[in-house]
Amino acid sequence: TEHRQYADLWNQGIFITAAAGNQGSGTVNAYPAAYHHIVSVGSTTVDKKRAFYSNYNNNVDFVAPGDDVRTLSSSNLNGYQNPPPSGTSYSTGYVAGIAALLMSKFPTKSNDEIYRALAETAEDLGPKFRDREFGYGFVDVIGAAKYLEESPVQVPTCRSDEYLFTIVAKTDSKGEEAAWQLYRNSVVVYEDMMHKDNAESQFQGCFPKNGCYYLKAYDVIGNGRDSTASYSLTVNDYELIKIQKVSKESVTSENFGSCNPIVFPPKCVDLVVTYRAKANPTRRSRGSKMTVSSKNPDEVLWTETAGVNLAT
Repeated sequence: TEHRQYADLWNQGIFITAAAGNQGSGTVNAYPAAYHHIVSVGSTTVDKKRAFYSNYNNNVDFVAPGDDVRTLSSSNLNGYQNPPPSGTSYSTGYVAGIAALLMSKFPTKSNDEIYRALAETAEDLGPKFRDREFGYGFVDVIGAAKYLEESPVQVPTCRSDEYLFTIVAKTDSKGEEAAWQLYRNSVVVYEDMMHKDNAESQFQGCFPKNGCYYLKAYDVIGNGRDSTASYSLTVNDYELIKIQKVSKESVTSENFGSCNPIVFPPKCVDLVVTYRAKANPTRRSRGSKMTVSSKNPDEVLWTETAGVNLAT
């Protein structure tokens, strides 16, 4: 199929971009941009607002300048087009150029790594992480280059009103077919495509507690082949979701978050009991003291200073 051909090209190291479309619609999915292995690009105005003509949907990956682009005229070799043209096709070339620069500077990086760098460093123009209008946001070539140069990313530090999500995906022998999407309030906020066979990837991010979430694992080719790829989602340190097998085109987890509160199991701590008493074990000692604390010596949980019968 056409989708399979694009998947094969992506896995061969060809970074494919396509225009999101110029209908200004939230319901039109323009192809080939809507295919999973193609980077869909929308347009922004000079003040980084969504251009009125730029399509918006869950397939948009990034946005870039596309409004009133100063372009050489094909009829006047000494001048520019007047008025300047606009469209998501111009934005697509912008993102393709950035991807080419990154691939030339980091020739050992895969398409997936280039894509992740762009997603992690894009300027967020809408709700946190991904949204329908801007995707992951406005591409940032300098930020993406720094991301690729740095050492492995540390665990994010979340605010008190956020959860730390850790999503781990493990592929089987058909890695190019496996993918997952994280939804918040019915909108995709993050997704990951797995392309290597028998591999593992991990994503971590801080997400607002006041949202209704679910995890969707699916077959990006859509052939309904039984997959043994597995997916897990951990909230803080608690594994909340485990998808062991995708036996149809997609499997969706139960909702969780503000719509279905997460019940975390009680945390267990190792206790240290310190008991100090007078030397005479046959007498009731008013000087005895028992302290119960965690392994943190500064955290005292309970202290008993009343008399204790030392003979028991």
